[in-house]
Amino acid sequence: MNQPTLIRRWRCRALALARDVALLSLLLDGGCAPAHVARTAPPARPLRIVSLAPSLTEMLFAIGAGSNVVGRTEYCNYPAAVSNCAVVGQFGRPTLEGIAAMQPTHVWYVAIENRAMGENFAKLGWQGGQIACARIGDIPVALEALGAATGHRAEA
Repeated sequence: MNQPTLIRRWRCRALALARDVALLSLLLDGGCAPAHVARTAPPARPLRIVSLAPSLTEMLFAIGAGSNVVGRTEYCNYPAAVSNCAVVGQFGRPTLEGIAAMQPTHVWYVAIENRAMGENFAKLGWQGGQIACARIGDIPVALEALGAATGHRAEA
């Protein structure tokens, strides 16, 4: 079995595990979301999302918000439908010009080499921000945050 196939299988298993953990946590706490998850309603205007991390891109597509993704990094290559989205730079090193060309409403990332760039996103009026996704335990919280912000809470 080649490496890309193994990676795809791992990603599918990780997403399935994250889904199961999220469902279990909802069952155990009576269906209430954690207090630290943003409870913002999605904006009235259509979402235009730029995802600067492969993990977040996959989550956005998994919860049904993939049609709103307009920009990605060159490493965001799954699912195949993401190939229709413009590339705005490398993981951790996006270009501000590339992102601006997409006219985003939201920009999400896990880490950016130039931390000041994240501050520029807010100054330009783009919502979103950094989402923790370094540990397997971060996945349910990240899914819930993305679901709430995109109007796909039930799917998340």
